[in-house]
Amino acid sequence: MKQAITFFTLISVCFFGLPAFSSEEPVSESQGGDTLFIKSVTQPQFKEVVEKGCMSCHEGIEDISPLMTAADVNCVTCHMGNPLGTTKEEAHRGMYANPSDFSIIDKTCGQCHGEKSPFPITPAVSQGKKNHVGRMQKSLMATCAGVIRSTRYLFGDQEGKNALYALRGVVDEDGDVPQEKGAVEKLMPLPNGNNSRADNLLRHNCLQCHLYTEGLAIKGRHVGGGCASCHMLYADDGLSRSGDPTISKNSPGHPVKHVITSKIPTSQCLHCHNGGPGRIIGLGYIGEVPAEVPCGSSGTEYRYGTPTFKVKPDVHYLAGMDCIDCHSSDDLHGDGNIYSNMADQVAIRCETCHGTPEIFASLIDERGEILSNVVKKGGASILTNKVSGKQLEVPQLARMTREGSLPTAMAILPHVPLKEGRHTLECYSCHAQTVTQCYGCHLKKDDRKNAPVDWVVGIGERRPTVSSPGMWTGETSYIRWEDPLLGLNGKGNISPSGPGCQVFLTHIDTAGRTVSLNRVFRLSDRNEDGMRFPGWGMNPTQPHTVTRESRSCESCHTIEKSLGLGLPPGASARLSPHTAPDLPSLERMVDEGGVQLQATSRPGARPFNQAELQLLSRFNVCLVCHSDMAYPDLWKKVTDDFGLANTNKDHEHIINNILRNSVRQSQP
Repeated sequence: MKQAITFFTLISVCFFGLPAFSSEEPVSESQGGDTLFIKSVTQPQFKEVVEKGCMSCHEGIEDISPLMTAADVNCVTCHMGNPLGTTKEEAHRGMYANPSDFSIIDKTCGQCHGEKSPFPITPAVSQGKKNHVGRMQKSLMATCAGVIRSTRYLFGDQEGKNALYALRGVVDEDGDVPQEKGAVEKLMPLPNGNNSRADNLLRHNCLQCHLYTEGLAIKGRHVGGGCASCHMLYADDGLSRSGDPTISKNSPGHPVKHVITSKIPTSQCLHCHNGGPGRIIGLGYIGEVPAEVPCGSSGTEYRYGTPTFKVKPDVHYLAGMDCIDCHSSDDLHGDGNIYSNMADQVAIRCETCHGTPEIFASLIDERGEILSNVVKKGGASILTNKVSGKQLEVPQLARMTREGSLPTAMAILPHVPLKEGRHTLECYSCHAQTVTQCYGCHLKKDDRKNAPVDWVVGIGERRPTVSSPGMWTGETSYIRWEDPLLGLNGKGNISPSGPGCQVFLTHIDTAGRTVSLNRVFRLSDRNEDGMRFPGWGMNPTQPHTVTRESRSCESCHTIEKSLGLGLPPGASARLSPHTAPDLPSLERMVDEGGVQLQATSRPGARPFNQAELQLLSRFNVCLVCHSDMAYPDLWKKVTDDFGLANTNKDHEHIINNILRNSVRQSQP
């Protein structure tokens, strides 16, 4: 589709305000650590440049997108530069290698996808949502507000749990700030690394993944910056398969091809979602956990920049679904509001597609938007995969109720979702049997060394890499994945919980002196006994590890760890030693009296209180008999002799009959 330099091209150059020869310095030959251009490509002659423009060197490069016809005709629409240059230096003056970099996005992607775009764009973009750039700059992938607020809170550097800071200052100026949904009006730019230890840690370690920076040059973590982070696909090895003869095919750091796509596979998401409490969900989805596991487990491999160990994948992944099949444009790009928490920005819920035992799915998310890839056909809900086009039927709980195939656990009243006025279970509380739990985060800050990158500045288009004092290293005490803890999430529902950074800080100053050794921060927040919380977070999570089979009744109602009470005495032998006698074991977030022992950095989240613990433990009475449900022959005899307990009254009648029958048989 590439064409010769024409009158249209020259007019376009003038239209976009691009001079024929820019006085700016040429763009660096090195982007992402690798040489962009092969030295053997010969310089074109002026006649060839006039006829072919950029294609005089880049002939064979792919069309960027069938929807971006102007950009395919005219490279400078996005990349700028000088199409009439006869040398690489002349042609690349003022050029952007990655036009989607957020530092320049208003000049590039914002031309068509910004609020004031003068161009007609596709209906899908223009239906009140055409300002993709503005939405993205307010989204959590751009602000990192959740990571920032939780880290600063657990280090004791801010009082409240709500977000105050972002990577860049951002303001919601449209006058619509739904605070009841967790939105905030504005966020300030994150302070300098000298401001606090938390800010230094965030800048030099935790904020490696966000839309203002390119990915790490590590196998499985190659991504571009800005919009290209998602929309331009990278292979795990970071090597180009492009037809462009000027791009090296053996040096990593390049997208697979010069193609923008909205069909984003799970593998692309995993280049970022592969570590950290919130981002590790990507690994869980494909059935992998970090490999630093207890008991010396074997079978590990190096995947997405970290050694991993295989567990059971999410049922949606096994069915062939990609992340974007559930997560809509507003879930990912943001809806124009500024949020502190991922759970507030994401509007998809299990009930959106599967309904409840009483009600068929509405296929409308919590934001009120109709799912674009799921439709009702002949009483069934059919999902079309956004990447492959594969169609899947979505199971409906209400149909299972009508057919009599609804699992018994889903008919138990406290388990049923969408009951007003009381706590209920998130579906994945039972159906997520695996939750990665990284216990004891041992961090060391060494002021004698410089961190190579300030990740708030990031790595990207025409931004020099900034280093500054304070090198951070760290490791966990141990990692588990079985018997996930349960607690209440910010919506008041029962959900899995896990450690969200339990910091032990060692600090070495510039003179080599140990300022702190395994220090545990103390928060100003206190539990109901007045004890200050350690700066450890036990937070709710949606682990993305759903399986068709649920957890057993015993795993939730009889295992102390699942209830947040920790492991039995002697079972926590791998806990890191510490000197403070009042610190709980790393897995214990509440005591038997319902007193909270560890903090939560998520607003509204907490462990079970005493009444809830007692209620949950009462179900042990049921389990005395029903723990033998795995023996079908035994229960067939019970049902053959006494019938099925379809109602509480039936259950009471059967128990009375069993007791009377037992007494009669015991009498002489």
